[in-house]
Amino acid sequence: MPTKTFRVEPAEAGDRLARLAARRLGLSRSLVRRLIGEADLHVDGEVTSPSYKVRDGQLVEVRLPERGLVPEDI
Repeated sequence: MPTKTFRVEPAEAGDRLARLAARRLGLSRSLVRRLIGEADLHVDGEVTSPSYKVRDGQLVEVRLPERGLVPEDI
């Protein structure tokens, strides 16, 4: 799985993790929530919740699924 990382900028401090990660990575919030739930997204090496409020300078790391994602059936 490819890995992407980014640091939280001062202007992003206080944003919810799911919203910030979706914006910075160009992913849907539902996919980001799924990645968090499957422990594929960490903040400073820790698993958090989608509503976690990030702080300036924190390192966000995400293991992205391989290409060819298939949407979940509803």
